[in-house]
Amino acid sequence: MAIQIVTICVSFIAAILGIAYPILLQVISRLDEKYSSLIILDLFNKEKEKRYFTWLLCLSLISILIWLCEFPQLIKISGLNYFIANSARYIVLVFTVVLIFSFLSFVNKVLLYYTPLKFLPYLITRHKNRKNEDDLIYFSAISDLLYFSIKNQNETIAKTISGFMYDEYKEVRDVFPNMEVTYKLPYYELVTKTIEELAIQKNKRLAFLEHRTAGSVWLLGEYTNSKVSEPTYGWMWRNLQLALKYERDDYIVYHWENAFEYFRSSLEYIQAEYSYTDSIGITNQDQVDQRVNERKKFLEFHYALGGLLYYRGRYKCINRCFKFTHSIPPQYELLPDTMDEVFGLYFNFRDPYEMNHSWIASKYSFPDMSGLQADYGIKKWICEYIAILFLRQYSIIPHLITMKPLALPSIPTTQGEKRIWIDNLDYFKMLVQEVLKNKKFLKTIELDFITDSWCDANGKSRPLDFIDSVKTKVEEAFVGTLVGQTISEVKAQRFKDSSEAILLPVLTEYDVLSNKTMPTGELGKLYVNGINYIMDKSAFADDVDSTHGNFDSFLPSSLATKYKDLISEIFFRLASLRYLLSKEDIIPAINRLNATPDEYIIICFGRNLSQINSDVIKGFEIITFGYRNVALVGDSLFILRKSDLPYFNYKVLSSDDITKYSLELLIDRFKIYTSLVDLNLNNELRELVG
Repeated sequence: MAIQIVTICVSFIAAILGIAYPILLQVISRLDEKYSSLIILDLFNKEKEKRYFTWLLCLSLISILIWLCEFPQLIKISGLNYFIANSARYIVLVFTVVLIFSFLSFVNKVLLYYTPLKFLPYLITRHKNRKNEDDLIYFSAISDLLYFSIKNQNETIAKTISGFMYDEYKEVRDVFPNMEVTYKLPYYELVTKTIEELAIQKNKRLAFLEHRTAGSVWLLGEYTNSKVSEPTYGWMWRNLQLALKYERDDYIVYHWENAFEYFRSSLEYIQAEYSYTDSIGITNQDQVDQRVNERKKFLEFHYALGGLLYYRGRYKCINRCFKFTHSIPPQYELLPDTMDEVFGLYFNFRDPYEMNHSWIASKYSFPDMSGLQADYGIKKWICEYIAILFLRQYSIIPHLITMKPLALPSIPTTQGEKRIWIDNLDYFKMLVQEVLKNKKFLKTIELDFITDSWCDANGKSRPLDFIDSVKTKVEEAFVGTLVGQTISEVKAQRFKDSSEAILLPVLTEYDVLSNKTMPTGELGKLYVNGINYIMDKSAFADDVDSTHGNFDSFLPSSLATKYKDLISEIFFRLASLRYLLSKEDIIPAINRLNATPDEYIIICFGRNLSQINSDVIKGFEIITFGYRNVALVGDSLFILRKSDLPYFNYKVLSSDDITKYSLELLIDRFKIYTSLVDLNLNNELRELVG
């Protein structure tokens, strides 16, 4: 009887073995074919039912082998000898029974994996019950199941996953209230790959899924208080480029619609809260400023999108975006309302000094644009889109008294900004001209009514004339400020301080050459006159149009150089004898002059004799100057009587000159005067300098 049971067990094991491996191989190969997912395949291989079944099958075969070997009884225990002697049969029986149950469990797991409607809830449950929040393998498996449903147009599975993902992304955002949300990489990849799978299908059956992915609903959320992070902006830009690649304008519009609602509900202005009990003023200023910056960044993203659409020739898509609104009277949240906004946008993206968007290509990349010219090209297309927005102002019909879409923009307050406007408005005018020449585009977005005759008939300024008017207004403001601005007391004092700091050491250094007594007889005279220079007054004003880095040191440095050149020139002109000597002949030549240290002095220009150790020049007073007029003097030394040293006469100016030039004594010892005169306020000097 026992032998028959074992025989039956062996038959079961043999049958399972004959079925098991073919099933395993088919399950693995067909799972890969069914879902095209290595992740799902890996999950299946890690399932305990599969692992238990494999191990039990091996152990069952080992138990049969042990039974067939009929090993002799090695252990004898009174009362248990029968069971020990037949233990091999019992082991075979036990493993056979366990193997059968394991096989049935394994078959159920296989059926689970092969039935998407059952497999999906299983994955969702496993994902929600995971112990490690960073373990996203089940999330990735659900993602692969979503791609499977898209390819097979399985609406039931797609809707289930869509609902799960909506809650999953919301759960991530809820963890970071009022903070920037950065999703983990699989979350971003899911949206992008889903968009691509849907775009390839070109089928509207799963439109709800298109709206949530291409429409950025999962990434941005709906009526949320979370903020958009830089990685999220980057992935949204990638998704929009993907939509354009497959010419799915509807995806762009989905995004625009959701962005419209997000901007209006989640990025609305924060009202300032005032404190009336202390001197703080606005108590929530940081939050107010932060929200303003968030709105600017969000709008900047969509203005760049407009440039991308125009670059790719998606004229109808631009028109659909321009027309989208949910409010009556119409309000267009992602588009400007005033010329102030339009011109502010232009100069933000024009960015002539690379201050705002130095590497814009890395942030808003355009297809087929790369290399050194990418930044320039991208800015050009975005600015051209802003030129479109400028023309769009002509189509706005005011529904409030305060709405003035064609009012001239406010002129910038600083001279620097005015200069930027003056220098770059012509380029904006050229961009507007280019758009006006694109008749096909103007007709598509319904702006072809803007003609010179229409403007004249409706009392509107022609677009190009409007820009000329803005430039004229800015130029008048620039000149008016230039004439009317006052000299900064701080900069005037800085000029005086720099002049003293530069001139005093130079004059002191060369003053050692001055003779103690004024020589008699016929004398040669050389004059060092002062320096005057007409400079742009903005250099000394607080409101400047450009940076004047050396405004305070330019004149004193020039005077110092002139003074030092003249000193070396004095010695060159008055030298009675000149000798050209090699370095080795200098000391012997001095020795042959028979000059004595009490009567003579040595003046060196460039060459430093004090470093030479020689008895010949010991006792001589040696004065060395590193700077000299190289063209005249070069490396020279002058040996002269001390009584023949030049006499420096520092002239005291007359009271008339001091009054005439508004001079102020700066260095009393050397009679150095300074003056800063506004020629706009001094007619006499203005006429004198022409």
